[in-house]
Amino acid sequence: SNSPENIFLRREKSTEIMEKITALPEKYRETVLLHYFAEKSIAEISQILDLPEGTVKFRLFEGRKKLKKELIHMMNEEKKFIERKNIWEKIKNSVKEANDLIRKNDTKNASDICDEYLNEEYDLKSLSRSELEILDRLYGAKFNAVRHVEGLEECMKYLEKHVEIAEILGGEIGMMNAYSLYSTELSNLGNAEKCEEYRSKAEDIARKLGDTQNIANILYWSAIDLIGKTEDGGANEELLKEALEKLESALSYKEQLLETDSGKLTYSLLVSAQK
Repeated sequence: SNSPENIFLRREKSTEIMEKITALPEKYRETVLLHYFAEKSIAEISQILDLPEGTVKFRLFEGRKKLKKELIHMMNEEKKFIERKNIWEKIKNSVKEANDLIRKNDTKNASDICDEYLNEEYDLKSLSRSELEILDRLYGAKFNAVRHVEGLEECMKYLEKHVEIAEILGGEIGMMNAYSLYSTELSNLGNAEKCEEYRSKAEDIARKLGDTQNIANILYWSAIDLIGKTEDGGANEELLKEALEKLESALSYKEQLLETDSGKLTYSLLVSAQK
């Protein structure tokens, strides 16, 4: 494609090729330049250089051979690039296939498809943005495939990768969603301290973005967790008081929440929890 990055890379390769040609002995260099850049035939080069055609052919052959030796690493790099591009395209298609199987409740085959690529340890910081996004979808598919089979505790490693990738990519919405999902599952595991840490991170981003829907959702689940900590019959008044404050804070966004269907659902949950 004609992206700025690809144009730059093509120019870099052209410069490297020209440097290698320039470094050839003169008798080979002039023959290569006349043939490949001036587009002269063997007969024309023979006339220009006043040499037999056989000599021109020999010099051209030798010049190409020397260039091939010098530029072999470039060809190898190009080959690696193509192979790498092909494998990530294959992973992308496999993730789509796995998600289709999950929708059909065929989680066993979906999990097996993901495992084909998850046996490898990936250096996340060395991957491109598009590769990270594909890998993130792979971890997500694996998590959804085995969440109810292997148990949540066993599957948290896939969510941890989701969080790590979101942080490397650096998008605030992506990080907010990753922190929010991770905190929810930490809550389900009963890991209150770590849950609150990531829920707080998600809330900070939501407030920075002015995302009232997510702020309200986060406050709702924080309140629910506080209510869950109370004894039977709601004996712990301090926890209930704190939970009620969070619910009232979330309900202050009533006007914005009622503008969307998802917001209306959140509002209904908040009102129910408050009552």
